Amino acid sequence: MTAESCGDGVRTLRLLGEHDLSTRDELLGLGEAAVEQGDLVIDLAEVEFIEASIVGAVVELRARALHAGRSCTLVLPRGGLPRRVLELCEVPATVPCTDRPRPR
Repeated sequence: MTAESCGDGVRTLRLLGEHDLSTRDELLGLGEAAVEQGDLVIDLAEVEFIEASIVGAVVELRARALHAGRSCTLVLPRGGLPRRVLELCEVPATVPCTDRPRPR
């Protein structure tokens, strides 16, 4: 998991591989720090697996971003497992999603 500044007031959290309860706190910590600095993009393009605690963390970070007057967007490619999990939980209905990563 990495946090990157895009220079335009947007912080991108890029998640790689598998994420579950063992990475939830790191995601929340990086996300909270990012929201303090600007809008937040959570990039799940290279994620192979997520479970419920990560879904909850994404929803929580969205709420924190909105409370801080910031935006939160998910990068969620079509056809992947993370997208299916988040769609089952109806997250894309409340969190804006795109299927294309931001340029680095």
